Amino acid sequence: MTNGIPCLPFDMTKIQLESAYGSEVEVVEFSNAYTQNEGTIKYLHLEFKTPVTETKAHHPYDDTPFIARRNPKRCQDNYSRNQEETRE
Repeated sequence: MTNGIPCLPFDMTKIQLESAYGSEVEVVEFSNAYTQNEGTIKYLHLEFKTPVTETKAHHPYDDTPFIARRNPKRCQDNYSRNQEETRE
């Protein structure tokens, strides 16, 4: 479960991002993925590090830093739910 921006089939300019997500939106581009084993559980980690002001079609992005500042409980709830689903 993520709070991210989906891979959209079109580019978005800074003005379009601000119109869709608000003037304080912060978007970061996907940069890496890796797995980590903890006992019998395997975790997939996705890293979104590079800040951008415009997006490209079919590229993965995340706005979690922006959402976390505006609503930290929502991010914590999603994190807790993900931990429970992973353990099942």
